[in-house]
Amino acid sequence: MLMGEDKHFTKPFINLAFHKTPNNKEIINQILAGIEEESVLWKAEECHAAKDAIALAHSCAEASPLGVGVGVDSKSSAAVHLKRLSPWEPLFFLPGEQGSTAQWRILGSHAARVVKGLPFKDDNEKDRAREEIQDLTSLITKKVLEILTKKEIRG
Repeated sequence: MLMGEDKHFTKPFINLAFHKTPNNKEIINQILAGIEEESVLWKAEECHAAKDAIALAHSCAEASPLGVGVGVDSKSSAAVHLKRLSPWEPLFFLPGEQGSTAQWRILGSHAARVVKGLPFKDDNEKDRAREEIQDLTSLITKKVLEILTKKEIRG
């Protein structure tokens, strides 16, 4: 769903501009998935200007009815910017060589959460959830073994 082609799009949206490169396809998909997970609309457009991610994001923020923009440059760096911030100080910046699938998705989620006024997701949220599941599994296993051991002793 590329809303950038629709010149009559009137609902509020987060604006995203990107340089089209083979590496950026997955980055853009993950950022947009993070935005969509928060149920916020977006508009994406390919950019041909020689701008870095921060400049792209700031331009997008200025053009967005919500005042939030995302930019992905030719080096696969990504930035989230707000209209009210100075052009060289993005809210979030992720250098291309440091990004991962989870980080790009969280970046999109952060952009949407600014709009919704929600706290940002913790990068370690999934790790903590995984640990909690492992702890719960260990506890259940321990209890089941205790019950089985008591039955064997009684039996």
